[in-house]
Amino acid sequence: MCIPLVDTVNRVFDLKAAIHDLTKVPPERQKILGLVKGRLPPDQGRIVDLRLTPGKKFSLIGTPEGDEIKDPSQLESLPDVLNDLDVDFSDNLAASNAYKNDQRNIRKVKEATEKLDINIIHPLRPGKKLLVLDIDYTILDTKPLTSGTLPPAECARPRLHEFLEAIYPYYDSRLNVTLQIVRYIEIGDLPQSVSGLKPAGFGWRLNS
Repeated sequence: MCIPLVDTVNRVFDLKAAIHDLTKVPPERQKILGLVKGRLPPDQGRIVDLRLTPGKKFSLIGTPEGDEIKDPSQLESLPDVLNDLDVDFSDNLAASNAYKNDQRNIRKVKEATEKLDINIIHPLRPGKKLLVLDIDYTILDTKPLTSGTLPPAECARPRLHEFLEAIYPYYDSRLNVTLQIVRYIEIGDLPQSVSGLKPAGFGWRLNS
């Protein structure tokens, strides 16, 4: 879509309002990537000071009005879940038992278990469930992070801090980390909410 920079769009807030009209994403939910290098100026900033070129492209991250995540228990109907497994073990008890008791599978699991070296960095809190989060495009936008087009603090998903604080009383969380961001973890160059993450892979914990 194209956003014309006319006389009525002369402040950053005006730009966000124009984006809202086109996408239904409210200004407070908008995360604009690639429009400028680094942090987007405050709402009162002038568009002319951004020195935008004609046809400038950028990415928008945000949830449109009406598409917010809803509690499934409050919905009248839910979509059907597609079972794409080769064998539907829920309907085929014989196939399930055959797979479970297959000696080749048992041997492979045993061998993998014996070779597995688990390094527990942060033990789980008693009575808390474990929530595993994929850091790529779930916690952070890793593309601008690894390319250096945005500072790490700007790569966090919208409402990340609020989300992490909300789940802390109920879950111990672990992040699935890829090697490409380990160097950012090691130098501590990550947003505050995930700055406690350890390089080897598991675990940040929010301060209580």
